[in-house]
Amino acid sequence: MNKNPKKQVFFMLAPIMALVFLIGLIPSCSRESVIPESGITEQEYDIPIKAKKWAFLLYDDAEFNGYDPLEDFADEACSNEYLNILVLQDTENSNPYIWYIDEDHQKQKLKQMKEVNMGDYQTLRDFLDYAKSKCAAERYILSFYDHGSGWEGACLDITSGSDQLLMDELQRALTDAGGVDMVCFSAPCLMGALESVYELRNCAEVYIGSEETSGYIWWWYTVGDICETLKQNPDITNLELAEIIIQSIYRNSFNWESFSNEDMTMSAVRTDKIEKVINALEALSIDLTNQIDQSYSLVNPVYPNVCSFGSGRFLDAYDLFEKCRDSTADAALQGKLDRVMQALADAVIAECHGSNMENAHGLTIYFPDTSKYAYKTTYGNPGYGLDFSAHTQWDEFLEAYFARSGTSAIQQKKDIPGPYIPDTDGFYPRRRPIK
Repeated sequence: MNKNPKKQVFFMLAPIMALVFLIGLIPSCSRESVIPESGITEQEYDIPIKAKKWAFLLYDDAEFNGYDPLEDFADEACSNEYLNILVLQDTENSNPYIWYIDEDHQKQKLKQMKEVNMGDYQTLRDFLDYAKSKCAAERYILSFYDHGSGWEGACLDITSGSDQLLMDELQRALTDAGGVDMVCFSAPCLMGALESVYELRNCAEVYIGSEETSGYIWWWYTVGDICETLKQNPDITNLELAEIIIQSIYRNSFNWESFSNEDMTMSAVRTDKIEKVINALEALSIDLTNQIDQSYSLVNPVYPNVCSFGSGRFLDAYDLFEKCRDSTADAALQGKLDRVMQALADAVIAECHGSNMENAHGLTIYFPDTSKYAYKTTYGNPGYGLDFSAHTQWDEFLEAYFARSGTSAIQQKKDIPGPYIPDTDGFYPRRRPIK
C-alpha cells in the first residue's frame, strides 16, 4: 500500500456522511425498531461474521465537532483471516453506528443506534459486550479516539453535558465485560499516566498511551502495521506486539512533511509489573510525607528541571525520582528512589519520544506546577474512585508539599486539552537495569 505523506488529515466529511444517510434509507434485510422517545430508528443488520483469533475494536468518540478518523482508519486497517475489526462511531451531527471493516477496507454497517453518551460507562460496556458477541475472539485490542486528561480519564461527549469516561468507569466497563488483551489510547492526550495504568492493571495485559499531548496522526499507518503483523503472526505475544507497535509509531512519525515529531511520546506498559511500582512508591511516599521539610528542600530545586507534560500538570516519574536521587546524600532515601526507578523501568515494554522529550521514560505522575494550575483535590478524594490514590500516599505527599510551599489545594475547573496534531527522535526498547 502506498503511503502518501502529504495525505490530508482534515477534510470535509459532509458528502460521505450524506451518502451514508441516503444508503441507510434503502430497504435492506435488517431488524429495526423505532425508539418512541426519540423517534430515531435503530437497525441491526444481518451480516454474519466468523469468529477469529483476534478482534480490533475502535471506540471512535468524534463528538467534539473536529476530525473523525474513521475513513482514514478504514484506509489502513482491514480484517483478515485471523482478525475482525469493529468500530463504534459517534459524531456530533450524526447517529452513532457500529461498523465492520472488511478485508477490502470497506465499511459495512452492523448497527445504527440512537444517540449514546460516549463518556458513560454503559456505552463502553455495551460496545464491548456487542463486539464479543458479534465477533467472538481469543484476543482483543481496544483502541480509544478522542480527548484525554491522564488520571481524569478520556473520551469527552459534548452532546451529553461534556461527560467523560473517568478511569473508574473505564475499569468497571472493562472488568464487567471480561477485559481485553491490549488497551491503546491513540489520540487521547496525556494517557501515559502511572495512575491510569494502575487503574486498568487487571483489565488488560498491555497499556499504550502518550505522556504528552497526542494525536491520531501517530497511529495513522500503525493500524495497518498491526493488521499485517497479526496476519503474518497470529500467535504473537501481547508483549511482542506492543514493542512492534511502538517501533511502528516511531518509524511512521517521519512520514509527515507538515508535522514535526519533536514533542511526540508513546509508550507500552505491561500491567503485571505495575503492582511492584506501587509498592515501591508507597514506601517512598510515606518517607517523603513524614519528613516533609527535608522532602521540600530536596524536590523544590529539581522540580523546574524535570521533564514535564501537559503544560506542567504532569512529570515524568522516572526523571523526577532520578533527579531527586542524584541530589540527596541520604543512602536510605537513595535506595527507595532506586527501587521505584527500577520498577518503572521493568514496567515499560518500549517507548519512543521526540528530540524535545529526551528525559521521557514512558510514565508520568501527577505533580502540577502550581504557578499555572491548582492541585485538584479530587485526586485524593476517596469518592472519586482512583485506585492509585487509595493504595499509595502520593496524594498525601502532594498535599503536604503544597502546604509546605504555601500553595492552597483549591479545586480548579478541569481543563480539557483541545485536538492536537503534534512530531521521534528514536525508538527506545526495554531499558537496562539500573546499575
